[in-house]
Amino acid sequence: MTAGVDDGQPDQLLTVADITSIVGAYKQTICGRFKNRDLKASKFGTRIDYRIKRSVFETLLDRRTLTDAIAARLLRTTAITAES
Repeated sequence: MTAGVDDGQPDQLLTVADITSIVGAYKQTICGRFKNRDLKASKFGTRIDYRIKRSVFETLLDRRTLTDAIAARLLRTTAITAES
């Protein structure tokens, strides 16, 4: 269940550090997602300090998981066809 959508609470904001610890990616990788517009974020303060809504982040993870599952199935199908 996505935080903030069904429980009436405002959507939790995550920092870049939060996301890097969840995903295990580098800060530059996450910031690159902002530049590519794969991940929507807001800047806070005079320093470049991004905040990302948890629901937006979870949507990205869902898309990524689905894409990985499709790719794995295609690779299995290709491997089976190649063995025949």
